[in-house]
Amino acid sequence: MGNFSGKVGQNTAGGVSTHHKFANE
Repeated sequence: MGNFSGKVGQNTAGGVSTHHKFANE
């Protein structure tokens, strides 16, 4: 879910970091 929230860009910096991690994977 963190990656999804990060993708939306509505999550905090922590969420964004997770999104990047998932995207890299």
